[in-house]
Amino acid sequence: MHVAKRLAVAMFAMLLAHRAAGQSVPTGYPCDAITDTEYVPSYVWSYISEDATGRFVIQRMYWHDMNRISWLYNTVDSTFELDTIFYNYNDVPVVGAAYGVYPYGYWDSNLPDPYVDVQVGDPNEEKAVTVGCASAFLLYPLQLYYYATRMMTGPGNQSWVKVAAQRGRQVPTGCLSSLCSYSCTTDVNQVRIVPFQDHFTAPGCRHSWYQWWVTWSSACPLLP
Repeated sequence: MHVAKRLAVAMFAMLLAHRAAGQSVPTGYPCDAITDTEYVPSYVWSYISEDATGRFVIQRMYWHDMNRISWLYNTVDSTFELDTIFYNYNDVPVVGAAYGVYPYGYWDSNLPDPYVDVQVGDPNEEKAVTVGCASAFLLYPLQLYYYATRMMTGPGNQSWVKVAAQRGRQVPTGCLSSLCSYSCTTDVNQVRIVPFQDHFTAPGCRHSWYQWWVTWSSACPLLP
């Protein structure tokens, strides 16, 4: 069995053992204190829609220079996730139920060592549909990265969406599984590029600039 797969199996067994013993499952890992402009993408394009096969998410992301990606590049066990999170609080009649529930079916990405994220530790009120990057130190500026994934259809015909950037670490180092990516517990993590308060509603399209000349977000035309 491949080393990374053996590590992933071992980590999964550890999670099950923690749960069976009634112990808390670790959900984070300490990281260096940094600013958000050392890992958050400069530009993000988010497209969420459906076709005859089902509902899907496409995310594109771009870092405009090396300083903007410096923490990821200089941390050999760094991981990165651009989370697509669906509002599921059920307190607003029109948009209270999630449009998507979790990744399901076909997915693709040009991120280095991509993985489909799991929802361990995530609250039921915020459904994350994400493809992460297990080797974020291999990311480079001036390149357009993307991920696309089908997802399990949620109970809502539309819902608000939050887009958040999250950095993390491989635990143990060298493991490329989603079960080995732990979010940083340090401040300046899971930066909300598009918060729920912006009322970005799925299905829809939004492009966002973050701390790159301006911080600004607006609707973009849906693809045909």
